[in-house]
Amino acid sequence: MKRVMIIGNAAGGKSRLARALAQKYALHHHALDDLLWQPNWQPTPPDQFQAAHKALIARDAWILDGVGPWSSITARLARADTFIHIDLPLSQHLFWATKRQISSLLTGKDGAPQGCKLWKASHKLYPMMLWMHREMRPKLHRLALTAPSTCATLHIKSRADLAAACH
Repeated sequence: MKRVMIIGNAAGGKSRLARALAQKYALHHHALDDLLWQPNWQPTPPDQFQAAHKALIARDAWILDGVGPWSSITARLARADTFIHIDLPLSQHLFWATKRQISSLLTGKDGAPQGCKLWKASHKLYPMMLWMHREMRPKLHRLALTAPSTCATLHIKSRADLAAACH
């Protein structure tokens, strides 16, 4: 396990799992949101994002969590040796997202990219999560089936699966 892509809906434990695996395997964890967003939730220009993403996945070892444009997902899969799809029930993602948004507002602590406040994106979060569940989830299922034979795949479908993967 040297090049790990973790993908799935928002608030599903992608970063938690990435941090656990990074520590276990002594790999550097990268959050895709840090490449996608600039301060105040301004999108990174596509050419800058693509260049940064390309440079990151060209490295010998990495753990990268997040979604991003489809072209980045397929490029990541072509380089990954491990593909992890976190696919919890939508209700779980929505519950954890709400919990995270409230905690962010009350504490000021969150996992948002530098210069971004998580609660400021709340109005976009829930529609994006529904879109992700309806549109992207089936595409990710199909993508996992076409993963290269050299790429291990893990489909996490429950909180118990997630907890086991984190240990």
